[in-house]
Amino acid sequence: MKIKVIGCYGAMINGYHLSCFLVNDKILLDAGASMFLDYEDQIAIDHIFITHSHLDHTIGIPFLVDTVFSRKENQIKIYGLFETLKALKDNLFCESIWPDFTNIPIDAPKLGFIPIHEKEPVEVGGIKITPFRVNHIVPTLAFLLEEDGKQFLYIGDMHHTDDLWEEINKVAKNLKGIIIETSFPNRLDWLAKSSGHLTPSQLEIEVKKLKKPVPIYIFHMKPMFIEELAQEIYTIKYHGRIKILTQEDILEI
Repeated sequence: MKIKVIGCYGAMINGYHLSCFLVNDKILLDAGASMFLDYEDQIAIDHIFITHSHLDHTIGIPFLVDTVFSRKENQIKIYGLFETLKALKDNLFCESIWPDFTNIPIDAPKLGFIPIHEKEPVEVGGIKITPFRVNHIVPTLAFLLEEDGKQFLYIGDMHHTDDLWEEINKVAKNLKGIIIETSFPNRLDWLAKSSGHLTPSQLEIEVKKLKKPVPIYIFHMKPMFIEELAQEIYTIKYHGRIKILTQEDILEI
């Protein structure tokens, strides 16, 4: 399994792309930065798994569909919770903001919405992807990916949660790593709590719940706080297993 970082930041400033990870060249985990893929790479995308409806994780979908519309033969499938897909349909692909590609063309729409359910795996491109709920201010998922017996966990935006770790400790017997957010520095703990995100101190609490000592990859850092965040992250208990992701990273699982 190859995971290429297209975007890994929690805000967009010149040079810093929003959350988007390319898996085995055909699957996206979130789509905040899918518009920054090369044209041919965009055409290759068949499946997009969305953790939640917030714009920084979904804004690339309309542009991707529009870009590949004339050449894409098969439908691009968007997977997410019912609430997530409804939010996209009602507020993004709603004609007044962007054309509703789930109805264009009528006989063979280029975009399909596929509802998925907690703990019910979906298999695409030889990868089994199992969704788990996490604690955020809107309905949000984490995805456990499995290929050739190896597992990897991608967590969308989150605040403190216990259920996820209990499930992962039970089912992830060959876990090779996790991607987890850390958005705000410790001094903005109040903002992290109110917006459903983590600080480095809160990250330490969450990672402690995972029983497997696997590599921890950090994303969703706010670019304006990067230096402060990095300093705080690399002083927590688990810093030896932590890597802060950049847009040049490729993870081979």
